[in-house]
Amino acid sequence: EAEFEQTQKEHREMARDKLKAAHHEIVVTMKRIYEFFMYDSQDIQREWKQFVERIEKDIDDALRTTVKRSLQEISKAIIGDVKGGEVGQLFLVNVVLETQRPELKPSILQLSQMINNVSKELITVISVVPRLEEALIEAIREEEEREAKESEEREKKSGKPNKDKPKPRIADNMGAVGDPADLRPSFYDMISNDHDILKVMVQIMTGMSSIQEEVTKYLYRWDKYNNIYQLDKDAFIRRFAKANRPLSQFDAEIQKYKDSQSLIQNEETTTTIKFIKVDCAPLKTALGAHCNEWQKKFFTLLNTMACTELDALYEMFASSMKKIKAAPTSLDMLGEQLNLVTKLQAEEGLTVAKFEPLQAQYALLEKYEVSIKEEEVERHANLP
Repeated sequence: EAEFEQTQKEHREMARDKLKAAHHEIVVTMKRIYEFFMYDSQDIQREWKQFVERIEKDIDDALRTTVKRSLQEISKAIIGDVKGGEVGQLFLVNVVLETQRPELKPSILQLSQMINNVSKELITVISVVPRLEEALIEAIREEEEREAKESEEREKKSGKPNKDKPKPRIADNMGAVGDPADLRPSFYDMISNDHDILKVMVQIMTGMSSIQEEVTKYLYRWDKYNNIYQLDKDAFIRRFAKANRPLSQFDAEIQKYKDSQSLIQNEETTTTIKFIKVDCAPLKTALGAHCNEWQKKFFTLLNTMACTELDALYEMFASSMKKIKAAPTSLDMLGEQLNLVTKLQAEEGLTVAKFEPLQAQYALLEKYEVSIKEEEVERHANLP
């Protein structure tokens, strides 16, 4: 977007310079022609004015054609030509995930505003071209003022008054034949309100708005992944933990997001919609990051549950061994120790039964290559 605007700005500056140079050359040429009969009769002056108006008409036609063709080039890039030719790729836009759904950046609205501004700025280029009669009057007035100033300086240097008869002020009288030039609208005012020019402007903006429906349909294709980024991950994990889901459910959820990640990566990265090339790389990266985050949260929950169970077993072993190894200080204490041994023997099956689920949890973590603290790995390996 910024690159397009900058390129257009540089091109407009170049066009302004060319128009200024061309118009200046016309003014100089016309001024030289006018010098041959600038002091002639009013009839001659009227003929001259009509000649200037014809030249102005030619300039008007040329500027009008230039503006129209330039706008038609923009129109052709957006909606194609009348022969139904293919539309080229005018803009590269990204699909991003910065809100609650995928969107284009820049948006179609932003592109439309930019194209509208560029089209309007394109027309302003001709504002550097004044009316020919106006420019001629100004050029002659400047020359008359320069000559008057030089005459005055010569008088001061010589100390003698200039005996030459002063020439009449042509610049002041040029606008007296017919309507004054400054009462007519400028080339820019006329052309910017021209019906054909405005018609092309409307075509451009219609073409910009016509793409919105196709863009919307394209973005809807990504709705199949909306649960990946719309669900509250922390709230879901809390509910999942409270529900005491089986280990198979952990595996299923983790695998679901790994599969989603693969599907996302296999989606087409770029596509063309009329005059824009759509790049989905930022969206695919964002969705992939969400998938990674989901997996990480399930890994963290599973590891926390396994570590908590492991800590509970070691705590039970340590507490029981401490009580059994303590030297009895009374018959009651001895009785409690014997009862504890009896209880541990009776619950041995229940205790051993906890090993297999714990082993399965760590096996699942190992399957997905989850990094676990070395101390935790060692403690798990030392279980009976």
